[in-house]
Amino acid sequence: MVKHAYGASVAPSDVVDRLLWRDAQLMLERHAEPNLEGYCVWCGHPWPCAPRNLAEQAEAAAFRPWGELVEAAVPAAHAGPAESPPVSPQRRRHRDGDTRAGTAPNRSPAAHD
Repeated sequence: MVKHAYGASVAPSDVVDRLLWRDAQLMLERHAEPNLEGYCVWCGHPWPCAPRNLAEQAEAAAFRPWGELVEAAVPAAHAGPAESPPVSPQRRRHRDGDTRAGTAPNRSPAAHD
């Protein structure tokens, strides 16, 4: 493998998303192994740390064809929450533009002086 000045190697020919692959390699290099106590040598979180897991997933995703990535993302993007969280009456009034509290929505209190 050929190394660049910033440390990432040249992507294999079967990589679909070279930028994602390169970013994954940088993260994998940083979060490379646990120390003697079982924590990541880079971030200090328990091994395997969340950045390491994310980098492994990103590396795998970099090899997938774009169609598979789009198909996997579309249902998740359109699913939405099953139920909206409750909204307090004060927040609802503010959101709906009710100015009874003395301030208009999306404006700082100093703007009224």
